[in-house]
Amino acid sequence: MVSLSDFVKCEFVRESLKKNGVLIKDVSDVKAYVFDIAEGVQKNAIFENSQLKDYLFEYLKDNDVKFDIINCNATEERFFENFDTNNLRIYNNVGKCKSPEILKVIQNNSGIIIY
Repeated sequence: MVSLSDFVKCEFVRESLKKNGVLIKDVSDVKAYVFDIAEGVQKNAIFENSQLKDYLFEYLKDNDVKFDIINCNATEERFFENFDTNNLRIYNNVGKCKSPEILKVIQNNSGIIIY
């Protein structure tokens, strides 16, 4: 198993995942995760594969959870496009983020970190 310290380079993200994170390994984990979100429990997540992440987004839609996917590997302009809503923010692809400014914004605003 890969160490979280080796896998996640950004200290803020690594600590967020350690303190309040879950590993999503299968569809049943996704369903439990969505149930928690619907109940107001927000946890950060690492997905074992991209299909599970896609399933998460579909399952959230099916359960009428209002959310915005904010891609952290985008330009700063694109990053802020969906930022002004009251929906749940899902910070996607945080591990691919190249902008220290985007990481600061994530650190100072609520939302779920998806790694």
